Amino acid sequence: MSVKNERLKNVDFLRFIFAVLIVLFHFRGAVPLFKTMVPSVIHWNICVEFFFIISGFFLFNHYKKEESSFNFIVKKFLRLAPLIWLFLILLGIFYFISNQVVPFDYYILRALLLSNIGFAPPTLNGTHWFIPVLFWVSVFYFYIAKIFPKKYLNLIVWLVTIGSLGIYLQWNNYDTGGVLGSLYLVKKGVLRGLYGLGIGYFINELYTTDLLKECSKIGKAAISFCEAGLIAFFVYFLGFTTRLPGKSAFLYVGMFSVLFFLFLRNKGFISNILNNNLSTVLGNSSYAIYIFHTLVQYIFCYSIYRHNKALIEAHLPLTIFLYLLCLIVVAMLIHYFVEEPVNRFVKRKMSGKN
Repeated sequence: MSVKNERLKNVDFLRFIFAVLIVLFHFRGAVPLFKTMVPSVIHWNICVEFFFIISGFFLFNHYKKEESSFNFIVKKFLRLAPLIWLFLILLGIFYFISNQVVPFDYYILRALLLSNIGFAPPTLNGTHWFIPVLFWVSVFYFYIAKIFPKKYLNLIVWLVTIGSLGIYLQWNNYDTGGVLGSLYLVKKGVLRGLYGLGIGYFINELYTTDLLKECSKIGKAAISFCEAGLIAFFVYFLGFTTRLPGKSAFLYVGMFSVLFFLFLRNKGFISNILNNNLSTVLGNSSYAIYIFHTLVQYIFCYSIYRHNKALIEAHLPLTIFLYLLCLIVVAMLIHYFVEEPVNRFVKRKMSGKN
């Protein structure tokens, strides 16, 4: 079963929530009081793993063996890069206004999606490290799937997934943070991309089976119970405690993989109720939210926070709400007036239509 022509609106909602959590994870550095008020924010970067898993699922669900490598690379690059280019232009304007200097290589490496795969020094990786990793790891898995026959592919993806996850957990001292370090030519972010997309591959393999495709009322009730339990797990460990559920972040990844599969099947009460058009409207803006949140944060810190620190910290919940609201509105405008038209143009050109 493929979802190529089916919109998974509840997954759109997950993408939106994860984007917001990543925004708040970075916001803790701009307003340190937020980290004091919500100590569990230090683990919210685990949502990046969830994005990798979702991306891996859709990569292989939409995979076409007959597609040329050139076609895939160009489409993927032009899907990810244009918003980065717009971000860099606006960032350059911001730096010019605020009399700051940006290194030339910073722009070149980011524009070419090379800023976190071994070419850039740690100081130039930035918060957009996810994008180049997603691009290059997707290209890697595309080639693997194209080169090797199916009977070998599961084993190869399994070895890459388990190997990269094991190295990451050991090397990162059983914590959820860190993307700037490197082990010879391998960045931590690349390891996260390799095992995240690999897990997405196996979720797609499971999705193509008949598991939970058809359920009785009792089965749907059981799935609803599981969804509620998994969501409660994440609400507790990401919202109310700094304690990891075990010695590492691995349990987060496992729990999310189960929740994601249940949302794909859409048989439970929660996944079904979130399968609505509002979820899609919000989810559509998730990529723009991620790309432009640092620029909004820079502007907020430079023009508002440093001049009104006491007032903002006295009304921090309201400030965060207004901050997120402005960011979401900006992201939606960028999606509908930039991202969507560019994607349509690229799709039309790549398909040979005028």
